[in-house]
Amino acid sequence: MTSFWSFLCRAAMEPRTRQRVTVAYCVTLFIVMHIPVPDTPGVLPGLDKLVHFGAYSVLSILLATWPVSAEDGTRSARSSQAGLGLLAVLIALYAGIDELLQAPVGRTPDLMDWFADICGAACGLTAVFVCRWARISLQPRRA
Repeated sequence: MTSFWSFLCRAAMEPRTRQRVTVAYCVTLFIVMHIPVPDTPGVLPGLDKLVHFGAYSVLSILLATWPVSAEDGTRSARSSQAGLGLLAVLIALYAGIDELLQAPVGRTPDLMDWFADICGAACGLTAVFVCRWARISLQPRRA
């Protein structure tokens, strides 16, 4: 069992694997968000907002950790605060367009869904920022 988990951890660190997972997630998210679903009144009101929040949290984490160089995989394009801010704006724009594109396929665009998307992205990007800050802050100082 240990070898299976170590294999998964090694695979998750491979830049090409992370890129493939990110692309697959983006495609899956786009498809799922555009499949018409019947209204289910009374089934946990607000559940769709939680789904939007979670989906965009994961999306923002995947995009923020997209490796730039395949050689080392340690850098990402969004390694700065400004880069994370730009990514937040791009995700918010994508989420808005995504909501508008739901109308032609029989779904109802909802401003609160967009707000949940933005909140999820902000939460994911904050997690990435805090993890990077902790990793840098906890490294031993060289004399």
